[in-house]
Amino acid sequence: MASEPKTIRETNLALLGLEGKLGLLQSMVWAVIGLLGTLIAGAFALYSQIGEIKTDVAVVKSSFSALKEQQTAIQESIRSIDAKSQASFSRIENRLGGNQLLPAPQESAPLNLAQAEVDLIKAFLKVSRTTSPLATSLGMNIEDDTSLRPLPQLVVAKIPRLAAYSYMYDPSGALVLVSNRNRKVEAIIQPA
Repeated sequence: MASEPKTIRETNLALLGLEGKLGLLQSMVWAVIGLLGTLIAGAFALYSQIGEIKTDVAVVKSSFSALKEQQTAIQESIRSIDAKSQASFSRIENRLGGNQLLPAPQESAPLNLAQAEVDLIKAFLKVSRTTSPLATSLGMNIEDDTSLRPLPQLVVAKIPRLAAYSYMYDPSGALVLVSNRNRKVEAIIQPA
């Protein structure tokens, strides 16, 4: 425990120590107030940026919905054009069908594939035998409701003439290549 100062000098020294401690305390209080001010300013800046981000998100959402509406309109236009094209093709075929002066259209020759091309196709597409018999034949028309798959891009890149063909599997497991133009079976690749 500190003793009471007995002289003026001791009293002055005690007062100086007390003033020093008060000055230190005052500096610490100002430092804390400065830190709190900095934190409040940072929080305000963060809050304003969050508000800007919310605004940006709202703008992006409205732009996205506008793009989606445009996409829908484009798809409807494409469907309309496709339907009109099909109708026009049907009318042209009907007119040509009634004209006896034109020669009958010739059937296209089946797709002839070299063994190396068949091997390449088999490497990319699984061809495996089942117990069912072969149900398709060359020149056979494939119904419109039958799902056809496009050939893999790697196969088309190696054999470009196959770009005009799609494929499906026969119940026997054979791979059936179908013309995209007329949906006729052009080649059948039997399982090994």
